[in-house]
Amino acid sequence: QVGGFSGYLTYSEANLFGRAQRASLQLQGGASDIFQLSYFIPFLDARQTSLGASLYRRDTEREVFTTGDIDPARYSALRTGGTVALSRPIAPATRLAATLRVDRVRADGGADLPDLLAEPSDVRSLGLNAIRDTRLNPLYPTGGAYAQLGLEQAGLLGGDTFTRLNGELRRYWPLERPPQPTGDQVQERVRPPRVLAARLLAGTHLGTPPFLDQFFLGGGETLRGYRQDRFLGRHVLLLNTTLRVPFSESLQGVLFVDAGDAWGGRFADAFGDARARLHLGYGAGIRVATPLGPIRFDFGFNEQGDNQFDFGIGPTF
Repeated sequence: QVGGFSGYLTYSEANLFGRAQRASLQLQGGASDIFQLSYFIPFLDARQTSLGASLYRRDTEREVFTTGDIDPARYSALRTGGTVALSRPIAPATRLAATLRVDRVRADGGADLPDLLAEPSDVRSLGLNAIRDTRLNPLYPTGGAYAQLGLEQAGLLGGDTFTRLNGELRRYWPLERPPQPTGDQVQERVRPPRVLAARLLAGTHLGTPPFLDQFFLGGGETLRGYRQDRFLGRHVLLLNTTLRVPFSESLQGVLFVDAGDAWGGRFADAFGDARARLHLGYGAGIRVATPLGPIRFDFGFNEQGDNQFDFGIGPTF
């Protein structure tokens, strides 16, 4: 989304009906207007099959960069729909998930909105994901790995037709042993170790995905040092590397280097790279541990001589 401030309100019930079922309602206004209602059943049977469902309406301000233009065009992306997902463990630390997604997407930018973006899209898809997660702590990983492989087929139930293949691998290497508590204070706080983290993202589409179902790179969660959605295309390849240096239990500094691109497809000539190019971003930031999750502040540079400040809540990887 385009940079800006948002306020949000979340209500959740973690033990609905006394059966550990979870329900939540999220309302957000500002740079993004979001309404989302979610429901989750962790155990449908003895094999730990889980069921999750959500309904949403998201109106997000975004930017698109036309080839040759310095200033991006702004538009509003309205996405309404829902998802239903079934998940089951198939091995230790490994789950298989099947997802039904129904999406209706509209873009609005007034008379200046390029015709290609104004085309409405309807996506009805079936997806299959395999996930293996051996991280020691998903919010603050100090070791282990996360791997995901996904296949999504759209068009079987009508709407736009395309196939999406994607994969992600994250790995964490502790560079020192964490300090051990000393003395008789069992609750003594200790500084976590320095960690080198890396993430590899890759994906492609078969067929022609609609504009907002392409891959997008740029911003604090993908290619740092660039503006949000700076690169787009039918294919994506991205490598993130981050060195995390803790100053205390709740504060750490980071150094990062990212490289990658999103390219190709029917929109590439007007808005992106027709062929793959290497785009490099690098910089530094801080992470602050809070009850809401990690708060991120990153300041990055890129090979074009520009810089970008990013703020976010929650881990990037």
